[in-house]
Amino acid sequence: MAYCAVKLSEKIFADLAEQTVLLIGAGEMIELCAQHLSQKGVRNMIVANRTVENAEKIASLYGAKAVSLKQFSNIIHEADIIISSTAASVPIIGKGLIETALKLRKHRPMFMLDIAIPRDIEPEVSQLDDVFLYTVDDLQQVVNDNIGSRQKEKALAEEIIIGQNKKFDDWLATLPHEQIVQSYRQNAYDIKDVAVEAALKKLKKGGDSAAIITQLADQLTNKLLHTPFSNIKQVSQEQLTQCEGCVPNIKSKKS
Repeated sequence: MAYCAVKLSEKIFADLAEQTVLLIGAGEMIELCAQHLSQKGVRNMIVANRTVENAEKIASLYGAKAVSLKQFSNIIHEADIIISSTAASVPIIGKGLIETALKLRKHRPMFMLDIAIPRDIEPEVSQLDDVFLYTVDDLQQVVNDNIGSRQKEKALAEEIIIGQNKKFDDWLATLPHEQIVQSYRQNAYDIKDVAVEAALKKLKKGGDSAAIITQLADQLTNKLLHTPFSNIKQVSQEQLTQCEGCVPNIKSKKS
């Protein structure tokens, strides 16, 4: 959830490192947000909480400033991004407070994310121009989209692997000596199964799909060609010439 909160922030601000972030609360969710924001290069963070000591614990980990909830209304206009997650029973941020903050900011945009239940921010705040207010429901949609995206990435990886494996099988079918072909094909399938399983595990962990697919392609290429290339290096020029027909689109150099 915290990771998706930061990803949602990036849709509003391309460079998070240049933004001032106000985190309201001192629970696990706020600490995770601080961690992800710090990893994105954010250095100007403010942690506000009813108990300042709890805010200071998080602030000290990420070089942030800690303030009490009584103070945050005086500095809220400094924040480009506000993420709130407290246990308050009523909203702690109202429309009037944000109207004042926007005037002090000369209406520079504010991104506000309310992940508290019940809400920390009055719904009416979303009516203000220059405010992008999102709630935990919006964040859930981001989570769902992220899951859907990963599922598509898995399917794409499998499609690429299956397609390339079929091309390799078609090439194997053109080679002589059926028993050798069957043995080589089985070896290729074994290599493919191991590589696919490893790639899918990485995708499930949220790895970068493009990097995983590229790595998978490289691994398959290297492993499938290792034995043939090792054998090619050991044959004579005459034997190599005789084998040219076994390797598509490849010609040996004539001396």
